[in-house]
Amino acid sequence: MGTISSLNQSPDGYIWIGTDGAELVRYNGKTFEEIRIPGEDHNYHIENIFFDGKNVLFAGRYKGAFQYSFKQNKITGLSNDNAHRGEALAVYKKDSTYYFIDSRGIHEKTGTKTTKLLSLNSNQDNISINHMIE
Repeated sequence: MGTISSLNQSPDGYIWIGTDGAELVRYNGKTFEEIRIPGEDHNYHIENIFFDGKNVLFAGRYKGAFQYSFKQNKITGLSNDNAHRGEALAVYKKDSTYYFIDSRGIHEKTGTKTTKLLSLNSNQDNISINHMIE
């Protein structure tokens, strides 16, 4: 397991750990379980963890937003490459809309439609979103 970069508790009591440079980890109070999908890259650099029913949503700093289904043991990409411009910081879901926050802006996605809510259009790399408050 890499350095811990995110930590959250799901409604069913599990502790979920996001690591910087490794996989998503689930802790049941006794043992740690690394979420490893055969044939998948495990190097996510997880910045936040959010829960949507029985699914775990997480943002991988360099790869975008993902959803992990424990029931299906499957990780699915959520973010639209056209929308993701900077380093992924967070993903949230409210009703049927996903919200993606990255270092260059904020986007929402409902169905297949992605809308830009905020964009940092500066050419200067040192101007970026670095943190958010839930």
